[in-house]
Amino acid sequence: MVVSSSADVIQKPLSGRTSVRPGMGSAEMSAGPVLATLVGDVATFSESAWGREVHLATTKHRIMDLLGIDDVLNLVASGGMRLPDVRMMNDGELIPAEHFSRSAQLGRNVTEGLIEPDLVAGLMSEGATLILQGMRRYWAPLDGLCRRLDQELGQTTQAGAFLTPAECVGAPNHYDYFDAFVCQTEGTKHWLYGCAPGVVPLQPWRHGTPPADPGFTAVTLRPGDTLYLPRGTFHQAQAAEEVSLHVTIRVVQPFTFRTLLEAALEHLLGPSLEHPLPVGHFTLPIDDVVETILSPILNLTTPELLDSLSMAFRRGRDDLERNFDQETARASSGIALLLQAIRSVGDRRK
Repeated sequence: MVVSSSADVIQKPLSGRTSVRPGMGSAEMSAGPVLATLVGDVATFSESAWGREVHLATTKHRIMDLLGIDDVLNLVASGGMRLPDVRMMNDGELIPAEHFSRSAQLGRNVTEGLIEPDLVAGLMSEGATLILQGMRRYWAPLDGLCRRLDQELGQTTQAGAFLTPAECVGAPNHYDYFDAFVCQTEGTKHWLYGCAPGVVPLQPWRHGTPPADPGFTAVTLRPGDTLYLPRGTFHQAQAAEEVSLHVTIRVVQPFTFRTLLEAALEHLLGPSLEHPLPVGHFTLPIDDVVETILSPILNLTTPELLDSLSMAFRRGRDDLERNFDQETARASSGIALLLQAIRSVGDRRK
């Protein structure tokens, strides 16, 4: 599809280089909470939508003051972005990276994954969507917004920008393996979305996976609108009669009740997790092995168990907060296998 109405908007800023450099950007969010600007009433959102239901808020955010179409195009034209932080899609199909990137000889070394602005412009003039990932590393105003949102949510977020030519479709109908706040900043975009899944998917979406719910709701997002999509919600978008830009803020490291329970169990069981399994454990009943591991819990009275669990949860939450502040992922240290063993014992005893 050739989109002439988008060509002028796209071609000019991508001709040559600009003074924009990664991590720059002058606009800043005004002081105050961020989440309320995305969802409206935070209490209502927390009780009825967070992690459960799609939520639409209109004319709330001001992210268009932080990142516009020219900013996105200038970032690409600056030469500062590289693969895999740039992707392109056309009508639901991912465009191979070699169609818009190149390598360059620097002395004896070869630098791979450099984005070629002229190739990007040509693909966009044919209807391709430009996707910039990891925008917190490249655009300081979005990083500032996400840092504040991280603290309000108690979660780790990332931001991506999606620039779609007029009347074109970028990504296919799919679901994401993270909760997402879709923030329209310029132009308008028509969205179709399904119902949030009753059970959160444990695996990322695979290309070609059919939607679980054939019924979809249609909504048009305009600048200032935010569409919250819980993890696993099928969705697809198409730009209206003009170039469209939206920013998606993703909850990329969800801290869940499972995460907190795993951290608490690590503290509650303590060094017992580091003891070797009994000699010949393959021949022992699994009940005996599990009871040996859980003996610190099984020997506690109810009040002692509650006190121990409360202390373990506090310590576990402190661990999560410490890791969250350091922006590091947390390993489960084999707790998932222990939980699976406990469940299997309980099922056999029923």
